[in-house]
Amino acid sequence: MEWKRKEAAIRGRALGSGRALHFTDREEWDDEATVRTCRAKAVTEEQVRRLKDSPYLSDTPQCHWTDSKIRVHQLICFLGLQLMAILQRQLHRTGHPVTIGELAHGLQRWHQVVLLNPGGKVERRFRRMSPVQETPFREFGFVIYA
Repeated sequence: MEWKRKEAAIRGRALGSGRALHFTDREEWDDEATVRTCRAKAVTEEQVRRLKDSPYLSDTPQCHWTDSKIRVHQLICFLGLQLMAILQRQLHRTGHPVTIGELAHGLQRWHQVVLLNPGGKVERRFRRMSPVQETPFREFGFVIYA
């Protein structure tokens, strides 16, 4: 077994970790519930940042003028992000840890070819896939469409 330290990542984590002071008016919460809630809030904030920055799930640019269409656009982008998080979680549970960016990159590059044979028979084939593409393809049962 071989391993190596990622010094830059370790320094980055050290700079980000420290002590935080949290104020709450929830007197019924114990310390553990307060910390759990703050961590859940941090995860949600990270997902919102991902929605703004990601090249695959970005909610910008918006080409809408009315408030209702903008709200629908935001909802669809948020639902897409949630779907990717669910797919990522299911892959992680099956022993295939992958980031949302890697998953989106792999899913975007699935290519299916439909061949019409002379006898009228329709044949579907997928282009050769990378391991990142093949994992969700097999795990989620998309093989039946090939």
